[in-house]
Amino acid sequence: MNKTTTKQPRSGRWPPRWGASGWLALCGLTLLLVLIVTGLAGGPASPALALVALIFTTTCSVMAIRAAKRHRRAWIDEIRSRTERLGALRPPKPVEPSPLATTEDERSPEELLKLALDRRDREIRGELGEMVLAQATMRAIIGAVDSPVFAISDDGRVHLCNRAGERLIGRSGLKLRGLMLDEIFPSTRLLALHARAKSGVAASENVSMTFDGMPRVFDVAAAPARADIGDVPARLGQWAGVVLTLRDVTEAARAVQLKTDFVGNASHELRTPIASIRAAVETLSNVAPDDAEMHGRLTEMITNNVRRLEEMVADLLDLSHLESEERAVQRRAMPFSELALAMAQLFDAAAQEKRVELVFEADDALERLETDPKLIHLIVRNLIDNAIKFSFEDSEVVIEAEVVGVGELATERGGPRTAGLAPSTAEKPIGRSDWAGMRLRVTDRGQGIPLKHQPRIFERFYQVDQARTRGGVSRGTGLGLSIVKHATRRLGGEVSVDSVWQEGTTMCVEIPCCVRPA
Repeated sequence: MNKTTTKQPRSGRWPPRWGASGWLALCGLTLLLVLIVTGLAGGPASPALALVALIFTTTCSVMAIRAAKRHRRAWIDEIRSRTERLGALRPPKPVEPSPLATTEDERSPEELLKLALDRRDREIRGELGEMVLAQATMRAIIGAVDSPVFAISDDGRVHLCNRAGERLIGRSGLKLRGLMLDEIFPSTRLLALHARAKSGVAASENVSMTFDGMPRVFDVAAAPARADIGDVPARLGQWAGVVLTLRDVTEAARAVQLKTDFVGNASHELRTPIASIRAAVETLSNVAPDDAEMHGRLTEMITNNVRRLEEMVADLLDLSHLESEERAVQRRAMPFSELALAMAQLFDAAAQEKRVELVFEADDALERLETDPKLIHLIVRNLIDNAIKFSFEDSEVVIEAEVVGVGELATERGGPRTAGLAPSTAEKPIGRSDWAGMRLRVTDRGQGIPLKHQPRIFERFYQVDQARTRGGVSRGTGLGLSIVKHATRRLGGEVSVDSVWQEGTTMCVEIPCCVRPA
């Protein structure tokens, strides 16, 4: 059985092979050339032979021209086909009427080719412009995010990061690009989150890391990501990896830790006096009725611990009110002399027991002071209470109040005083010099605070050590200076400390205040 094989023309071959017409044209041109040469040489030539050759040559030339046009048309069709396949790689767009549709039959193949190439050039330029704009928009959006964002490629290298990420690491995006993730984040927990996201599971967790020597806590979210660009094949148009977002939650984590510590410390501080009261009551029930000395000792123990509980509850309530910020600051006229008199009466017994003299000195302008009486009472009361507790016997606690500022607030000190003002234990004056308001200093001659403890004295329930409570010094609640800090902040002020161990302490409070004109 005979098989017939038909070969399809290959439209993609260039240059196209010559067909039979091309060879005929070549033979005709050769024959014409021979006749011309023979005529020039003067040789004999038959008119019939010349006519036949001319007809043959003309026919071959016409056939050659038609063959050339046909092959040129095939070449143009091939270019169109390839441009159409390139155009299929982009998402379809609304088709606009093309001039080729109406003028194709009226234009030469060269013009049609030029139009097709120009149109494709415009399309490519438009697509490139759209891609550049999309990339710039994406970078602008990511750059506007406050939190650091890192795009990690599938092999664990940094592909992209925003400006917040550059600030966090301290390098530019160009220097970060290509670095391995573990080179910039040496955290096993963060690397574990990246590994989970790489497997296709989004995850988030708080991660502690150190930057510039400061411990920080970040809420790290890791999510798998894949970018597909239209219908472009995966090997050309896809990016796969993980996007890491780091949100700084250091302050929130610290607040949670402070709350946890507060609950634990409060429970411990409340448990101690309650246990003492219970022990005293149990002992009292077994003491003989006629043992007056033991009865008196146990009764005093119960009374002291009840007083301690009352003080602690009062301090906790004060601190709770200050932190809740539900109560608005209520300013009214409050002469400083009234505050000094109230404090002198409140601490008279404690000062006499310790043989400590309270010295008040204030600017005359502070008789026209307007501030929140409750908050200023909390500040002064707790500062004087601490100063008396930790002062040496037969010493002074000096309370200085002055108005600082410009114009009407720049008054000279001239208020009445009950005793000489002792010099501050500070080596140099503390407080700000470019500020207007009331500056209050409470200075004692006492045990002082070791330098290593000074940054933490304003924490709730923080006590320096037991050495400061020896020698008959009653133990406080550990909330006094925390109350001072919060009350000062409610008034828009600041508090600072300057202390020398075994020499004394100066507490400085600066608050904005209003002094009525004289």
